[in-house]
Amino acid sequence: MPDVATRGANGQPSLSIIIPAYNEAENIEATLVNCTTALDGLPIRHEILVIDDGSRDTTAEIVTACAARFLAVRLLKNDRNRGFGWSYRRGVEEAALDHIVMVHGDNAWGHATLREFFSKVGTADVIIGHTREMWQSRTVTRTVISKTFTWIINIIRMQRLTYYNGLQIHCTAARGLDSALMVIRLRA
Repeated sequence: MPDVATRGANGQPSLSIIIPAYNEAENIEATLVNCTTALDGLPIRHEILVIDDGSRDTTAEIVTACAARFLAVRLLKNDRNRGFGWSYRRGVEEAALDHIVMVHGDNAWGHATLREFFSKVGTADVIIGHTREMWQSRTVTRTVISKTFTWIINIIRMQRLTYYNGLQIHCTAARGLDSALMVIRLRA
């Protein structure tokens, strides 16, 4: 079995939460509340990196105004809109802790779901969330596309995972293809 999940010097798991945000003034504070509430009481050292992707609204100003409430938050501002992928990569480059997760700035996940997910940090090299009862919580078209994508990737990778598109926590260091993997089901 591979060496599973790195831990910080004190043996405590650590997590860098990357939040790409473009024009999320209406959602960013609630996203920060959900992330910090989810982490409250968990034995996880953490940082929250909000990457403002050249927003034309007050996203960056709201994050700055919340800094006293959310001490682990660091705001990174792109000089212009560079796109979701670029912003995510910037967050990965700036991440200082052992594990990384990306949470969208649109407040798509509640704190209970995030807490369930974050509590798994350090138990595997890669943790992929899975939407429970997808047929009930998503449109038929979206579900069929998602299931087809998963089937194709499983054939290519010779795996039997139930989902690839969910929230993912992974180690910051490259661990190779033999990484331990855990898939957990998340609330829709």
